[in-house]
Amino acid sequence: MRRIGCPRPVLQAPHADADGHIGDTDFHWPEFNAVGEADGKSKYLDPDLRGGRSVAQVHLDEKVREDRIRALPRAFARWDWNVGANPTVLRARLERIGLPMGLRRW
Repeated sequence: MRRIGCPRPVLQAPHADADGHIGDTDFHWPEFNAVGEADGKSKYLDPDLRGGRSVAQVHLDEKVREDRIRALPRAFARWDWNVGANPTVLRARLERIGLPMGLRRW
């Protein structure tokens, strides 16, 4: 993100709705009203990270969480490690949610 001139995000920012705490997003740009989530496969496939849940249940829980975050008035982007490791693709993904690139350096 720094290499592509992305505005500096707040990491692990909490989000809530009328039902309470939704969860923390990996990246939050409050001044642009945008959030981003970067996911790897371990979240779904590593039994130690699933907390006794099946892969299907982890996926369903994440879908509910994401739906609640998307219902907030925020732009939302999700990417995997392949996108995150490719500056050109990541830049395009972040520009689509309204983040200006090349304006700030960390």
